[in-house]
Amino acid sequence: MPLAPRKAAAHLVEAENADRKNARVVDKIRLALPVELNPEQRAELVRGFSEELTQGRAPWLAAFHDRGKDAHNPHCHLIVRDRDVETGKRVIGTSEAGSTERIRVLWERHANAALEAAGSQAQIDRRTLAAQGVDRAPTIHEGPRAKA
Repeated sequence: MPLAPRKAAAHLVEAENADRKNARVVDKIRLALPVELNPEQRAELVRGFSEELTQGRAPWLAAFHDRGKDAHNPHCHLIVRDRDVETGKRVIGTSEAGSTERIRVLWERHANAALEAAGSQAQIDRRTLAAQGVDRAPTIHEGPRAKA
């Protein structure tokens, strides 16, 4: 896949259009990035996670939103073409039972390792508040427009 963002996006669109008749081949994952990490550490976190997720066999593209209005809500849109470059076979299996939990476990492990390496005491937990033993109602995310 090309490294230039516009060329990479065009490559993904072309690949998806070629295979569209068979199945969904591009998966989109939104990742909440730890505010405790700087932009370089966040990029390394996403890179490591993506390479393990795809087993280094499927192309991916990440768009970071962590500046300006997103500085207090850093996140990343990860687009993965779930096809091995050489064989054309699926790599991640996002349609399989248990795939969401498997991806969450992988993200939790990578994010917590990055936080620890950065010297932060913060940790993320993929489980629900009830499963964590936290006795409070979950909050509702309010975007910048709603808060304004």
